[in-house]
Amino acid sequence: SSGINAEWPLRPGGAPQPIRPRPAKKKKKANAPKATSSSSDESSDSDDSDPKTDPDFIRIVSRLLKDISPTFIWTIKRDDIDFKYLNRDQIVNHYCKASSFTTKIGLCHHLRSLPWYDASDPNEFFPRCYQLYNEDDREDFKEDFEICASLSILKIYVKQHKEHIKNAEIERTSPEPEKDDIPVEKAENLVPIAAIDLAILHLTNVVKHLDDEFIDFKSESRSNNNIMTPFKRKSILNYSYSLSAKEFRFDAFSQATLDVATGMLKEFGELKLAQESIEGCTNTWIMKPGAKSRGRGVIPQNNFDDIIKLADSSKEEKWVIQKYIEHPLLVHNTKFDIRQWFMVTDWNPLTLYFYQDSYLRFGSRPFTLDDFDPSIHLCNNSIQKKFLSGQGKNETSFAKGNMWTSAAFKKHLDKHGNLDKWDDLIYPGMKKAIQRVMMTIQDIIEDRKNSFELYGADFMVDSNYSPWLIEINCSPAMGGTTKVTERLCSEVLDDCIKVIIDKKEKSTDRDSALIPLL
Repeated sequence: SSGINAEWPLRPGGAPQPIRPRPAKKKKKANAPKATSSSSDESSDSDDSDPKTDPDFIRIVSRLLKDISPTFIWTIKRDDIDFKYLNRDQIVNHYCKASSFTTKIGLCHHLRSLPWYDASDPNEFFPRCYQLYNEDDREDFKEDFEICASLSILKIYVKQHKEHIKNAEIERTSPEPEKDDIPVEKAENLVPIAAIDLAILHLTNVVKHLDDEFIDFKSESRSNNNIMTPFKRKSILNYSYSLSAKEFRFDAFSQATLDVATGMLKEFGELKLAQESIEGCTNTWIMKPGAKSRGRGVIPQNNFDDIIKLADSSKEEKWVIQKYIEHPLLVHNTKFDIRQWFMVTDWNPLTLYFYQDSYLRFGSRPFTLDDFDPSIHLCNNSIQKKFLSGQGKNETSFAKGNMWTSAAFKKHLDKHGNLDKWDDLIYPGMKKAIQRVMMTIQDIIEDRKNSFELYGADFMVDSNYSPWLIEINCSPAMGGTTKVTERLCSEVLDDCIKVIIDKKEKSTDRDSALIPLL
């Protein structure tokens, strides 16, 4: 490949930087045995075979190349490059304005314009997201959170009603217990059945409001929407908080209430407003600092007041909030996400390469929504390595370093008779998600013919084997922190060079695992 060897350090401008000579080796002791002529020759040949380790050689080459511009530049930080002063033939591993989709704020914002570019809905592959620093978005989030709270109340009632019937059947067929053995339900742990009435009223108004948006006049009972006073809305949130704690139960159960609850859940589901496969009963969301990476500051939350308080705690930090996937696909009862690489070599026409391999990153404790500890919910290696020690503390027993290759994951799926889920749902779903994102921001990126960029997309998979895009990272970590990344990252970098350099020189003897996508 052309360009300056990466093993020679460069100045910020691109010229090699002189390296200070290494300290002289200590002289051998006088009584040390003398080397034979043959061993001396071998030592001399060994030194000559790798001149790059010779400080004098490095110093000479640095002087020769100090005024020569590099033809290939690879840097971690985009800001290290001043694109205005690049020559047309210089190859660079970044594009301008890529933050439009490589920050949480940018991805959240730009995916809303997807329907203008493609006949698809971002809610099909991207958990809905709101910018809490934007007043309109904050109001939309509040409405969404309250709707989820009402749905959670109904779901929990249906679940508890089934448990109630089951327990009643067990009590009917079991011997009558002694009086002292009969459990007494604490009154403070009971939620009134009125919570169901409030939830039904709220969701009915939501459905009615949506129906009125599709007609040219307001219905006569349109003012009934105002029946949901702030006090009643707050009551719904408080009921949902109580029911999320397992020790709280409804104070009464009836078939009529069950029918009403299941009917409303069915009606609301037919509207396809919610992302059903990721919704649960805890109304959990995940807060993220808008421009940070490596899992820093990411916090799961299910209390509206706590969310707003945190969002307002710092005026400098812009927060986004995203719906948490409450029904993730688990491996040995552990949550995971998938890091998938892809590369863009041109924006006009859009040219994408999708890496055929990926890797899984696991949490270090069994999954539960009763505990928001980051070791359970944040699979980023920068977070998980804090919970690992030299003795393997908190390391999953089935995944060394808390990572798997995609090949190992496919073996796991095959073992359980689900290999087709990877080929038919997960892998093609990740491809489609990347394609759709790239289409929405294609016109925003400042194209440059000799630029390219490698990105790392993070996906989660729900219990129905559907992949959900979480975020896209520029300059993804390529260090060999585990046995999995040590091999894969090296192969990815090698394949990037095959595509960028060897393909330009029309070399056909080197196959690449980067598969053309567009």
